[in-house]
Amino acid sequence: MLNISTPLELYRVFYEIAQTGSLSKAAERLFITQPSVSYAVKQLEEQLNTMLFLRKSKGVELTPEGRALLEYVQPAMLLLGEGERMITQVKSLEAGEIRIGGSEIFIKQYLLSTVEAFHRKHPGIKFSFIHGKTQEIVRALEDGRIDLGMVHLPLANAGTTISILEDWLAEPIFICGSQTKYAALCECPSPSSKHFKEPLIVLSSGSSTRRFIEQEAMRCGVQLMPEMVVGSVDLIKELVRMGIGIAVIHRDLVEHELNKGVLLEMPLVQPLPQRSIGIATSSKRSLSAAAAAFMQMRSSG
Repeated sequence: MLNISTPLELYRVFYEIAQTGSLSKAAERLFITQPSVSYAVKQLEEQLNTMLFLRKSKGVELTPEGRALLEYVQPAMLLLGEGERMITQVKSLEAGEIRIGGSEIFIKQYLLSTVEAFHRKHPGIKFSFIHGKTQEIVRALEDGRIDLGMVHLPLANAGTTISILEDWLAEPIFICGSQTKYAALCECPSPSSKHFKEPLIVLSSGSSTRRFIEQEAMRCGVQLMPEMVVGSVDLIKELVRMGIGIAVIHRDLVEHELNKGVLLEMPLVQPLPQRSIGIATSSKRSLSAAAAAFMQMRSSG
């Protein structure tokens, strides 16, 4: 039943009467009694200090003042109706958007299969992606520009603003091209310190992966002197394949090339420490229905 105690609902009653030309038909549409409709009209007319309807033997018609008011009320009611329908569609996953942030290679490797399955099931949900380093993704989460972010863990200076929804371990390995001079280094396990002295191809400064490599090199007593600094994992893989140098990369991200024999894993006496990756969200905001359903699909898949 309609609650006619608010100004908005008084205008809703006015709109329905104007549409039907009848107090009784308006009451039927709004699921309230005709006396309630009459009372709402009286309240609105008193508030505006003008008569809005002329009572006739069969129904009512708008006064000139009522027609003038309808020009403003009608588009407002239509917009409200559209908004209500959109909310219904969003809650039922017929419409909406999921905004995801992370490195391009992480999204491709770890999320794309879920994106594909979710889109098949809910084609009305749109996806948008932004790419960036972990700290850039954290800021985007805090600013509300994205719903979900793929990040390296642990997070520095995130405090309680970020919640981790899912996390898993990744295994960093040294790789080289199978048809390069570095392939000879794969014949037997070597200490990390030896590989860190080889020409290394690394990501740009500021990335968590770059910091990890620098810290590991320092732990081995080696000052990192990169051969090349690039902006993407795909470019690292291609340069390594060409024999420009070697690289440290997550095993998951080169599984295809390792299986094909294009790249080789360089065995180590002591493996590099595993790294943690997570899917994060802002702890200040609730997930949208679409984003929550997306994460539910991941956990059940």
